[in-house]
Amino acid sequence: MRGKLLTLAGTAALLLTTAGGAQAHSSNDWRPALSYGTTEHERWASGWVGGSTQRADGGAHIKWTGTKVGVQAWTRDHARDGYCAVTQIRYHVKDGGKWADHWHYRSPAVDCTDGNDGIVAQWYGSRKPIKDVQARVCLGNASGTPVRDQCHPWD
Repeated sequence: MRGKLLTLAGTAALLLTTAGGAQAHSSNDWRPALSYGTTEHERWASGWVGGSTQRADGGAHIKWTGTKVGVQAWTRDHARDGYCAVTQIRYHVKDGGKWADHWHYRSPAVDCTDGNDGIVAQWYGSRKPIKDVQARVCLGNASGTPVRDQCHPWD
């Protein structure tokens, strides 16, 4: 029994690592914000994923000046298919004077309500210098982990 539990735990850890990577909120890269004021740059990233029986759409409003970044994400679950709609962002962060050589991930908007008007998450502002912010929408689970191969390309 103990061997089966260890195997199950190891498999779950592998799946979580390959499906979505570490969630950025656990590394303290962002802080909640009521809004994100005037910046030098802004852009919107959006997309949809799914087909006739599974569908999600979402995106993010990204604002920045230099490496100070604000993000507000939204997402909408369209079907009663057992999946949630997940908007995921990825980015590079500068920590200890060096830019990370790997992506950091966060899922700031998750909607599991099957066909309502979706959700708009609050704004998040960067605590550390951040660059290369991209967003995508995926089918995923309630914790914000995307289902492998069920995502719109990064935008």
